[in-house]
Amino acid sequence: MTPEEKHAVRFIKGNKLSPPIDVEAAARLVADVEFVAFPPYTSADGITLDPKSARPRILVNSEKPRTRQIFTLAHEIGHVVIPWHTGNIVSHLDDIDLPYTSYWLCEREANHFAAELLMPTEWVNLLLATHSNGIRKIYKELLSQAEVSPIAATYRLSAILPINYAWAVSDEFGMVAETGRTHNSTINLCSSDGSVRVDDAYRFASSRETFESGGKQYCWWYFGDQDMPEVAHTATWRDVLRKILEDVEHDPSERKRLSTRISAVSGFILGKREYNSVREEYARVLSRFEGRSELRAVVRHRDFKTYVRLRVEEFLSK
Repeated sequence: MTPEEKHAVRFIKGNKLSPPIDVEAAARLVADVEFVAFPPYTSADGITLDPKSARPRILVNSEKPRTRQIFTLAHEIGHVVIPWHTGNIVSHLDDIDLPYTSYWLCEREANHFAAELLMPTEWVNLLLATHSNGIRKIYKELLSQAEVSPIAATYRLSAILPINYAWAVSDEFGMVAETGRTHNSTINLCSSDGSVRVDDAYRFASSRETFESGGKQYCWWYFGDQDMPEVAHTATWRDVLRKILEDVEHDPSERKRLSTRISAVSGFILGKREYNSVREEYARVLSRFEGRSELRAVVRHRDFKTYVRLRVEEFLSK
């Protein structure tokens, strides 16, 4: 947990709040709050004036959607509560592609504070335990109780769910527009430039759940313990890989290049060994081959999973 998230936890406990948090009432504990229509030429979401004074003033852009206003208000509370956030602050919730500065660091920290305030880790973990294997139910709870947007809920789940989850948000045409993975996951992310259909993403995952809202899909894939192909163990992984490359590529020099690339990807992830289970390491290696367009023909070959199983088994036997 980051320092700013710890300040959110202290704020909740110190004011005896419990989720779902009434964020407007919480804000009025530490500041005067106004909802104001900002000029149309500004992209600002909110403003905090004199955050370290006896009674700071928070302005929220009332022209923004309701869920964004709520997150903005939680964000501005962060500027008031986080000790090192000083001076008048004009807030933008989105990470804009600008040079790294202390301002954008403060904005990111206030976002972390807001996420922990609106969707406390302890509460979200309780929801996850209550609705195990039910991502859709978690979204419905967060959207209805915390009044956050689907993308805010997605970012929060990405920060809290355990290792080996990948997620993607589609555009209105069903193409991947944004994607990510949970903390410490090694899953190779697919492209998010609009060239990959959500239904074609993360083919090696053991399960998928989808939540739909506003014409978009919010999809989650889990790379966990999964079935492996039966193998006769009459050939080595090198034999299998050689046969695959002969099937998909006629140029010997290109076959050599592909072999080197595949071995590098497999070796890299196996070198970061995390499990003693063949099935779990098998799933982890497969996840590293997701979204690699230059290896598409290889990874879709009928014997590719056999190659991975044999490679993992040999590695773990050492």
